[in-house]
Amino acid sequence: MIDQFFIDLVYQRFVALILIFILLLFFQYLINTPTWVFRYAGTISIICITLSILLSVIIHVIILHNFTYKSVLIWVASAAAPFISAVLYTLLVKAGKAG
Repeated sequence: MIDQFFIDLVYQRFVALILIFILLLFFQYLINTPTWVFRYAGTISIICITLSILLSVIIHVIILHNFTYKSVLIWVASAAAPFISAVLYTLLVKAGKAG
């Protein structure tokens, strides 16, 4: 109940979606074990941002006519999530090799 005073329900769902996306990308890095993690993250980021821009333009501009700043937040989050999970992956892999 106290969390709704700080972040409303829409933003809570947005944060939960981004955290799940970062966690799934992290597990994908663990399974695939890429040689160049940040090049791989860049490729995934380009794919994610292309899909999110395409979907938001179709949904919010063409169909609903209600393009807002929330669509831009989704673009930024979809571009940043692969790099955030790549940083977490490299930190944990380096910590695992050191220990």
